[in-house]
Amino acid sequence: MTAQLTAQKTSNLRLVAPLSGQLVPIEHVPDPVFAQKMVGDGISIDPLTQELLAPYEGEVIQLHPSSHAVTIRTPEGIELLMHIGLETVELRGQGFTPRVKLGDRVRRGDVLIEFDADYIAMHAKSLLTQVVVTNGDMVASMAHQSGLVTAGQDIFLELSLAGATGAVSEQVSGESTRSELIEVPNPTGLHARPAAVLVNLAKKYQSKIWLHRGDQRANAKSVVALLGLEVGRGDEVTLEAEGPDARDAIADLTEALRSGLGEEGAMAVAAPASIAQSALKAPPPQPRSSDPNIILGASAASGVAVGNTFRVRQQQIRVAETGATPEQERRKLEDAIAKAA
Repeated sequence: MTAQLTAQKTSNLRLVAPLSGQLVPIEHVPDPVFAQKMVGDGISIDPLTQELLAPYEGEVIQLHPSSHAVTIRTPEGIELLMHIGLETVELRGQGFTPRVKLGDRVRRGDVLIEFDADYIAMHAKSLLTQVVVTNGDMVASMAHQSGLVTAGQDIFLELSLAGATGAVSEQVSGESTRSELIEVPNPTGLHARPAAVLVNLAKKYQSKIWLHRGDQRANAKSVVALLGLEVGRGDEVTLEAEGPDARDAIADLTEALRSGLGEEGAMAVAAPASIAQSALKAPPPQPRSSDPNIILGASAASGVAVGNTFRVRQQQIRVAETGATPEQERRKLEDAIAKAA
């Protein structure tokens, strides 16, 4: 029997942890696109298990070809993107085994993706796994837990939905224009990071904007929609815009796409200060201590450290070339032994 996913009058969603591990605030993720919430707001998990579970019931609406990212849509319409690790798209599926396919209905706790944590840790930037809401306009508030969580058991994220979100027709008047063919230069295509940059650039414009790949079309202001196009390196795409600033949108976004959206391995893109290339590539700022009694460490990824800290200093011992009398030297030795004791 196939269950139909229908919209429910639910004001709160309580999501169970998709992995066991340590919760990490999304702002601390060492990837500016996630840390600046360009993809969406949410939380990260430093995993201790190797099965990504469904945090809520829903439909699989996006599964990346590299199997490192999956999105489910809940019956309430919330889109949850789960991204295993950082820069894992470059593994091209190695270390990942999907257990679902596009269009599958899943229940809370179902296995979505199995992954080899040892392999990923050795070949990717980080194992930190992000869970973000990509359509945050449907969420009034978000609360997350902290500390360690157990997969499939602990509630790690609670969403309060915005009021009734009826189907509002967004009327945008103005001209319609379309770009010429654009060849995508990104080494791994439009995965989550460049897709998020494109979405944030597109949101500056009032016009409706779409990205075309062949006979497929996606809303250029939706990360999930862009990921669903599965645009790879060298693919040819076109942009379409309709609205009062359509021409400006097409001109700016065409140049951004051609130059790689600021991603390494592609030509730099001129972007607004909020998502400039230097900010995208720069590491998260490290706090500095002005107190000599406080030591600040630099971690590869935020987590928990348990134990004692010790301050190591090198002591310079000066020894006189010539000694004093035996009696004086003995008194110095006895004083030193007493001080050491």
